[in-house]
Amino acid sequence: MSQEKSENQPIYRYEVKKMLWDTNFFGYSVGSIDLRQYKDIDVSRLKDVLIKSGTKVCYCYSESTNQVIQDRFKEYGIEIADRKVTFIKSISADETTCSPEIINVLGSEMTPKILEIALQSGVYSRFKRDPEFHNNEYEKLYTEWITKSMSGDIALAVLVFYIDGDEAGLITVGDKNGIADIGLLAVDQNYRGKGIGKKLVKNAEVFAKNIGFDKIQVVSQLDNQIACSLYEKCGFSVLKTENIYHVWS
Repeated sequence: MSQEKSENQPIYRYEVKKMLWDTNFFGYSVGSIDLRQYKDIDVSRLKDVLIKSGTKVCYCYSESTNQVIQDRFKEYGIEIADRKVTFIKSISADETTCSPEIINVLGSEMTPKILEIALQSGVYSRFKRDPEFHNNEYEKLYTEWITKSMSGDIALAVLVFYIDGDEAGLITVGDKNGIADIGLLAVDQNYRGKGIGKKLVKNAEVFAKNIGFDKIQVVSQLDNQIACSLYEKCGFSVLKTENIYHVWS
């Protein structure tokens, strides 16, 4: 995005990046724009750019502290789609073995219960909460996510917590720029309140440490207070936060 100043107000020219994977997966044009280096936004001009380019939805990333941009979007009825928070932690060296009730099922056949738990992990996902997504985008996206995790395409481990042979929770671990990365984490609704989530996180750390990582991170939603509290209790600290908006043409 470049900016030119006129006599009365700044003129914004937006360069919307086409999200090729999202476009192909959802079947309509998806774009993104990084607003984190800007203080203001002309929403009307941005929507014109989207219409002219045939972009159906644009993901807009902004600093979480930028109230001006938030107010501009509100003027057009656009609320924050996601308050994204990244947690990070240096992995401790006090544990080297995983809990016996947790098994790495990477490469195994996905069961209906594993898929069900994976879908439960996205209850706060912007793809679920934004009503403009009405073509089962959320279900398709999280099904693809767990499928590619199980196959090893995007994960190094899929750790599943078992109770009497039943899948009670899962966590996936991948690699993002040399840092162990938690992707999906969920405890089945029938087994919550038993400390399973904390055990899964701890075992993800053990797995990551055993294969050479010294740091682990996870991206969550600030609105998901249970998850954020869990990571803080497990010793994670906030690395960064940002707001994401969905602008539909």
